[in-house]
Amino acid sequence: MLMLNVKFALYSLKVDLENKQTRCLNIDGNVSFKNNDNNGQVVIKLTTLTFPIKCQWSTNIQKQCEVDNKDVVIVFAFLTSIEDFVAFVLGLIILAYIWRFKSYPYTECFRNIQWWNLVSVAGGICSIVGIYRISDMLTEQLEEERVLLSKWDNNLVLLGSGCLLTWFSVVRFFRIHKKFTLLIKTLQRAAGDLILFLIWVVLIFIGFWLYCYIVLGPYHFKFQKMSTAAETFIFNYQRR
Repeated sequence: MLMLNVKFALYSLKVDLENKQTRCLNIDGNVSFKNNDNNGQVVIKLTTLTFPIKCQWSTNIQKQCEVDNKDVVIVFAFLTSIEDFVAFVLGLIILAYIWRFKSYPYTECFRNIQWWNLVSVAGGICSIVGIYRISDMLTEQLEEERVLLSKWDNNLVLLGSGCLLTWFSVVRFFRIHKKFTLLIKTLQRAAGDLILFLIWVVLIFIGFWLYCYIVLGPYHFKFQKMSTAAETFIFNYQRR
């Protein structure tokens, strides 16, 4: 064997953290083994050529990223959002009628408004918009050489928020049970006290957070930044 060439091709995804962009690259390589003198001393040489290409999904990845039953989810979310919106508007109409013609207490007037409907409507809107945007990005944006990661983050946060709000709105159906009804009414009555308690906890957390950042920052790398100081403080609190 006097000479041998091994050619290969690699595909790489480069992430630019500063600009929050991705870039697809194609790397063509060639490894040559030369033994022209036939003395056992083989010269090995590696050459590469890198150039940008359009980002494209392979067949297997496309199957994994396909959104199954997308239309069914969109139709269901649209119908439930419309139903909850109509119920909320009817509650406002009843409130206006009672406020004008009846002399009921302030708290009694607002009981006819189903505030859970607003959570359901917001969850449905976020889910529909998130699914549409992600579907468009899977078919169009991945054919570009550079892709903004912020668009993916925003759309995924939008879809996740829709799922979170939708599951929150499911809680209202548990009011059929006696104990859940008692729990929900207790939370409603104590809503003001709970908000004040949360504000008090947040203020105490901010105080300890700034204290750790200022005092321990010069001596420990985990407290040199405010973000890492907060993460360390929360992690140490959870371990106790």
